[in-house]
Amino acid sequence: DILVQQVVARLRELGAIGKGLAGHVRIGNAGHLPPLLGTGGDWRLLDPAPSSLLGIWEQGEFAETEVQLSVGQTLVFYSDGVTEAHATKQGEHFGDLRLRQCLLGSDGSAREAVERVVAAVSQHAAGDQPFDDITVLALRYRGLPPAAAPN
Repeated sequence: DILVQQVVARLRELGAIGKGLAGHVRIGNAGHLPPLLGTGGDWRLLDPAPSSLLGIWEQGEFAETEVQLSVGQTLVFYSDGVTEAHATKQGEHFGDLRLRQCLLGSDGSAREAVERVVAAVSQHAAGDQPFDDITVLALRYRGLPPAAAPN
């Protein structure tokens, strides 16, 4: 059996400047884990609205969560293979706490966030083969380019 989970995020930028929506993100969730939002020293799980898994019912209801990003904030999306990765010797899942801890002290860049998560999961698994995909996607909001900023 395969469970299908999907998350769709839309970042509003240039077309939304005059409306005050630059950095505004709408996240549609179809059973995916909640993304992390943060900067180097402060990471928290976003609280998504309840939603059904993709493909379970013919007419699924999919909730949206909206967030306004501040300059320098990073959104980190990840598959359940990240938090459920385990080391057979310890028998513990990687989990949400380790996920947040591995991001603490990062410079906030999307690249570093992905690299830290993948490295921490690999170290936790201690060479064991993953039983699920390890997928990480990060988005850092840098703000508007100077030429696009509203006067």
